[in-house]
Amino acid sequence: MSIYSVNQILNDHFYEYRQSHSVAAHQMKAAYQLMDCRTSALGGHSYYCENGHLNGVFYNSCKHRSCPQCCAMPTKQWLQAASNLLINDTHHHWVFTIPHEFNSLWQFNRELFQDILFVSVKETIKKLASDPKYLGAMPGILMALHTWGRNLTLHPHIHCLITDGGVKNDCWIKPKRKIFIPVNVVTAVFKAIFTKHLRNEYKSGQIKLPTKMNESGFYFMIGQVYKKTWNVECCKPYRNGNGIATYLAKYVRGGAIKNQQIKKVSKQEVVFSYKNYKKNKQSLMTLSIDAFIGRVLEHVSVSKKMTIRRFGIYHNSCRKQLDIIKNGIGQQITQTIKKITSLVFMKSIKREMFCKQCEESLLNGYRKKLRRW
Repeated sequence: MSIYSVNQILNDHFYEYRQSHSVAAHQMKAAYQLMDCRTSALGGHSYYCENGHLNGVFYNSCKHRSCPQCCAMPTKQWLQAASNLLINDTHHHWVFTIPHEFNSLWQFNRELFQDILFVSVKETIKKLASDPKYLGAMPGILMALHTWGRNLTLHPHIHCLITDGGVKNDCWIKPKRKIFIPVNVVTAVFKAIFTKHLRNEYKSGQIKLPTKMNESGFYFMIGQVYKKTWNVECCKPYRNGNGIATYLAKYVRGGAIKNQQIKKVSKQEVVFSYKNYKKNKQSLMTLSIDAFIGRVLEHVSVSKKMTIRRFGIYHNSCRKQLDIIKNGIGQQITQTIKKITSLVFMKSIKREMFCKQCEESLLNGYRKKLRRW
């Protein structure tokens, strides 16, 4: 367990940070929730064994999706639900990244840009998958938005988990080619759809331009970026989707940085580790306290905006079709996953709790909610 945490850094420095920096409402809310996580501000709970012996009083968690301190159990629950949903067949992992030239527009239009990115990726896959030349059917798609690079810089991209096949007339159709869809085709279609949506949203008055950009600058930038090669990565197919889901689970909860990455904190600086893909090794980065807090808050999800979305046969409206396909390949149909308790979770990671007096497992005991104090 790390001796440093994002939560403690915020507790020590956020009040001073907000005096000299602009903080959006959703970022302010997140910061205060992380600061209160597992403190008396959120109240607490106690555990008793079945014989009524008290076995500890604990502060409540904030449950914010950007909190690295209390993300372990929600992450496991998400992975269980995702694994239960997936068809036991080959899946693809594609990554759609928008060019960094759009970062300033993203910062001024976070909610809108997030929707544009999701819709563009969805329409790209839907258009190509419906083409009989490639598949001619409806695949299952699970998409996860990430906004950060490994060193916490702004790097908006969407990870896609896509079935190697799709449904047509309740039948499972496999791709026509060995290569599902060529990456250059995917890139060209995505680029066209994304820029089309950008232009349309601007014409309808929905896009707010940065201070130093005017209308001609907006259209000129789109034209220049369109000429570039966009970054769409189509990884080699996986035998099943669980490996991709396990990878995505690391980032669906807990924010852009985990506490164990923080190696040193002083009154002026934070040192953290990250995977440097250029050097193919772990590297250290040093940031000022303000710069570190700014980067952490940069990647706080906008309130009430979903960062995980499902389309095609993985959408809730297609559950009957999904179960028909699962039955056809001898797989158990999708089950309703019950939420696990903290005690069950502790047992699953081999940290089961036992009563200190009678040595009975606390799984058979009970929990009491305590008022805030």
